[in-house]
Amino acid sequence: MHILLTNDDGLQAQGLQILKEEMMDYARKVTVVAPAGQRSAASHSMTINRTLYCHEHPGATDQVREISVSGTPVDCVKMAMEYFLRDDRPDLIISGINDGYNLGSDVLYSGTVSAAMEGPYYQVPAMAVSMGTMTEDRCRET
Repeated sequence: MHILLTNDDGLQAQGLQILKEEMMDYARKVTVVAPAGQRSAASHSMTINRTLYCHEHPGATDQVREISVSGTPVDCVKMAMEYFLRDDRPDLIISGINDGYNLGSDVLYSGTVSAAMEGPYYQVPAMAVSMGTMTEDRCRET
């Protein structure tokens, strides 16, 4: 299985990094394409009038690859699907682990949820994951 991970809290976010480590036990390949920094409440916005900058982080292996994108969470999924993974499409997209719940009307503003909503557009199953209180212990319990 090949899993694409993203979020709206940025590539270095604790939840995303824990999710990456955990998914390595279940997937032959994990590709992380996430915003270069915090993009919470980006909703389903896309970058259209600015250049997107992408940076592939060192340390890639046959199993894990990490790329940061200067844009929104939706930009990250689009860049992954149309450029980075064009010839090696993922089997699943997971967006998160978001630091804070995405409940009720929050889903309308959530970059985490919006990134997952791109999955069906590319005919790839997707889900968004969030936690009310982000701690390493809680993430690993779930």
